[in-house]
Amino acid sequence: MAADLDSSSSQYIDLSTHSASLKTPQGSLSLWFKSDDPVSTFYLFGFGVTGTTYFGGLITGNNITGGFADESMGWVVRNGGSTPMFCVVRNGEGFYMDGEWHNAIVVMDGIENRIYVDGVKQTLSFVNGNTSTPNQFINNTVVSNVAIGRRFFTGSPLYCNGSVFDVRIYDNTNYIDDAQAKIIYESRGNDNITKGLKARWKLDEGQDGSTITNPLDISGNGFDGTPTNAPVYEAAPFTTG
Repeated sequence: MAADLDSSSSQYIDLSTHSASLKTPQGSLSLWFKSDDPVSTFYLFGFGVTGTTYFGGLITGNNITGGFADESMGWVVRNGGSTPMFCVVRNGEGFYMDGEWHNAIVVMDGIENRIYVDGVKQTLSFVNGNTSTPNQFINNTVVSNVAIGRRFFTGSPLYCNGSVFDVRIYDNTNYIDDAQAKIIYESRGNDNITKGLKARWKLDEGQDGSTITNPLDISGNGFDGTPTNAPVYEAAPFTTG
């Protein structure tokens, strides 16, 4: 199963009750996503601070920053009106909005910032920051909101119009590298890469078409999510371990 999220209904999986625990200056994020909506720009994973312009997360779609004409995915950390980190994958607008499942991994290890898509390390362009900008993962002393499928930005939220599953956060004891990214993709998540696993939401607890009620964190750390605006489960093409 996977979480089927409808942006027109503002659906997402809220993790905000765990925001203090999920913060980490450096780490890795891995998730699978699918969308056949070629025109939307939406958040796959987001975090922010209530009532401020601090927000960040993983985006896919079109015209992500306005800085390039061929943006297809990006990682942003925006703070107080400035952008200390904004990097994009430039394979063409809507490139990953093809109705197929894709795996995306973001890594910030303090030495090199990188994004993998389907097991392949991508060439990044930077609107702000650079390949070695440090400590711009899920990192701010007052982060109050975290979610799968939503951007937290005062007056201008964005949502996910597609499906997401097997979302993982790794801490700074295991930065996903080239070999691990390839294994995660080629094994379809059946990789047993558990070192440094801070949280993992498989989003597979229910039946196809049923309403999501209890998105579990299977890492053992208890960071269970809260479904917002009645998202439902969708059958995924494969299961993860």
